[in-house]
Amino acid sequence: MSEGGAQEAEEEEQQRELRVDGRGAAAKRPRREGSAGSGSDSSGLLREVVVVEPFGSGSHLQLCETLEARLRRQGGGEAVRVVTLPGGSKWHWRMLVSSWFFKEEIPKVAPERASDTTVLFVSMLNVAELVGLRPDLAATRKVVFMHENQLEYPSSNEEASKSKGQASFNLVWNQVVSCVQAEAVAFNSRFNMDSFFAKLGPFVNRIPHPCRPTNFPHEQLRAKSRVLFLPVELPLALSNRSWGGPLRLVWAHRWEHDKDPAALMRFVESWEAEADTPVISLAVLGDVSPSGKVAFMEAQAKVAELTKVEIRNWGRLEDKEQYVQMLRTSDLALSTSLHEFFGIAMVEAATCGCFPLCPNRLSYPELFPKDCLYNTDRQLLKKVKSFSRRVNAPRAALAGNAEWTARLERFQWERGLGDQWRNFLRV
Repeated sequence: MSEGGAQEAEEEEQQRELRVDGRGAAAKRPRREGSAGSGSDSSGLLREVVVVEPFGSGSHLQLCETLEARLRRQGGGEAVRVVTLPGGSKWHWRMLVSSWFFKEEIPKVAPERASDTTVLFVSMLNVAELVGLRPDLAATRKVVFMHENQLEYPSSNEEASKSKGQASFNLVWNQVVSCVQAEAVAFNSRFNMDSFFAKLGPFVNRIPHPCRPTNFPHEQLRAKSRVLFLPVELPLALSNRSWGGPLRLVWAHRWEHDKDPAALMRFVESWEAEADTPVISLAVLGDVSPSGKVAFMEAQAKVAELTKVEIRNWGRLEDKEQYVQMLRTSDLALSTSLHEFFGIAMVEAATCGCFPLCPNRLSYPELFPKDCLYNTDRQLLKKVKSFSRRVNAPRAALAGNAEWTARLERFQWERGLGDQWRNFLRV
């Protein structure tokens, strides 16, 4: 073996030894002691919850950490195990082949404890395939959480060229058979669930005869599905503005096509061109993929040349506390997304007191009232312009507002959402 090949093999072995702990940090995989469900129980509740996550990054990893911490903190004796495929790159491959990875990583389930075990699978995995590889999982309670659905997910031109025809079909089919295999399915928003079922029938009908499934369980699948919001692990901080200076905007999204950063650039360019607009402050907080770094830096250079837009931050803040502080000291949170199945960044921003401005589409009408929604670029410009003349107004609209408090408490574990999750997992 060449020196480069040996190094590559060593790195691969190290990667296998690394797993993600409950704080999101890379940690050595603990040595397994016995099989899943081997511990004692006196609670009468499910003693074992196994969370299987092929996409160990972003809101996916955040949910794993929340469930692990919350169920252990409030549980009556059940064990919680999180098994992840670390990182978030190569998501197509994760969806197609990660069942083989998890075949080796999920602890064995003792036959006498299988009925007392819930396995939570995330949507980026073929559950039926994994159960075929791991028959001991067949008798467990299998539930699926749909962070997204491939029937509705928009593809960039680059992705479309890589996932034509059969490959694209397989991504969707993996999710469909996973939902069929599960005892219960949860979607993170009504939009996610409704768009999935609206396109499921036409998708199945694409399958040519004689391969097309007969008696496909559309109604049974819908009957076992529900909406279950993502929990936000930030306390409500709906406070008034306590700083001076220009209006502060945040755009806290990935710099990728589905979040439409081009629309953000249209907004700042229009703001610059308007005759009566004052200076505003902009913080871009999202991540960027390696392929998008050049465009990301070019956009920063363009904004830096504008006279009416000050750059407060440009790029991901690795420190969570800094990120939260940035939200708590901002006025408006802006979304330009072409697609959003939930909208965790906007919910977190609102939880920190930012007034959200979102497109009137996707999941946003479920999350926020009408005065937070816009239909056109021009409407967005007008809303921001109005707030720029009343810089205290955005945060004041949320602070001390009982309706806003109730709306945002829907995403708080302690305010009923935790009970919904425990019901879903049967713990």
